[in-house]
Amino acid sequence: MHVRRIALSVSAAFLAVAALGACSDDKGEDKTDNTKTDAKTLADQSIAEMDKLEFVQADGTGTADDGKPASASMCAVMKTKAVSGSVTIDGHKLDVIAIDGAQYMRGAGEAWAYLLGKPDDARIVAAAGKVAGDKYIKSPAEDKDDQIVDFFDGKTDTVTKGEVTDFKGQKVVPLSQTGTDGEKKTYYVAAEGKPLIVGKKEEAAEGPERQETVFTKAGSCVVKAPGTDQVIDADTFDTELKAELTS
Repeated sequence: MHVRRIALSVSAAFLAVAALGACSDDKGEDKTDNTKTDAKTLADQSIAEMDKLEFVQADGTGTADDGKPASASMCAVMKTKAVSGSVTIDGHKLDVIAIDGAQYMRGAGEAWAYLLGKPDDARIVAAAGKVAGDKYIKSPAEDKDDQIVDFFDGKTDTVTKGEVTDFKGQKVVPLSQTGTDGEKKTYYVAAEGKPLIVGKKEEAAEGPERQETVFTKAGSCVVKAPGTDQVIDADTFDTELKAELTS
């Protein structure tokens, strides 16, 4: 069933919108004009400014690769890059924690069956629910370039700058980059004041997959790894799920 790969794919495809920005809090004191700054310099400045924040709340909506509605609500501890929250795709909710190089996902049998591409298979729903129970499925995080809390995928050389526009009522400078897979990411940086990232959009090269996220500064965010008695390794989950389905 390759649940480990699916878990990583979900976080890469949708959770990557989480914790990538925060609303401007200048309150009018800083009148710096960011519209004149070149794309790479502004991207680098926004990364540096974001890393100064303590906690960030990110709330996103979008469409999964199968066209189903998706949403995410996450908080992040920017110093450690730890993230906690939930993702809901087509009504199936998954609790998510990313900390210390590992990702943990917890959901009902219906959620796992959906991710496995068999949402209507009652046997998989029952088997996944039995094997996982109320525990988190643990997968190792992918390499640094794919970590959940990241900016411009860690590379700003290919960023392009668009015309000043409006994002949720705020004037912003759009900074875009297109990946090797054709996916386009646009970060919206405050046009005036501290160059904080206030929002982000992602659009797949083909298909309906897209996400939009709004960011705000959070007062606090506590992220802890689940206890060992609350965790199942993804490979173990795969093995036990297959055994359950063939028994």
